[in-house]
Formats: sequence, C-alpha cells, structure tokens
Amino acid sequence: ANGLIADRAAVEDDAKNVWDYYLNKRDDVQVHQLGDDNCDQDVAIEDRGEDDWASSPLSKRYTKEPTTINALNDAGKLKVRRDLK
Repeated sequence: ANGLIADRAAVEDDAKNVWDYYLNKRDDVQVHQLGDDNCDQDVAIEDRGEDDWASSPLSKRYTKEPTTINALNDAGKLKVRRDLK
C-alpha cells in the first residue's frame, strides 16, 4: 500500500502536530487505520495510552490523490524519463 506514516520509533512534538493536522484538517487526504498486528504502534500507545492508541494520528496511514502531479502533467510541465534504470 502507498501513503505516509509516522516514524515507528519516535515522533517529535512538532511532527505530531503535522500528523494531527493531516487527521483533522485535510479534507483531501484519506486516513487509513493501521493495525497493531502488522505495524508497531509504540508511538501511538505513548501518545494516547494502551486503551486509546487507535485514536492517535500516529496510528494511521495517509494517502492523497496525485492532484499536483496530474495538473503538472495536464499543463505539459511534467517530463517523464523512461530511460532511467
């Protein structure tokens, strides 16, 4: 799966504020809950506690449609190099 997640080992307060912003104020971002069976949730547990870790913005994966890339492509401003390996 694609998307962004918080660092699984440690998250500074300023970074946590960014993840909180993504969770609560970005209507263009889709939020996906991560499980604790396949993704370490220590940072989320530290943030919200053992019983409420799933409410932490650090326990999520965030995705967004590639609107900027699509707009650049549609405007002819994006060049794709297919010769790179």
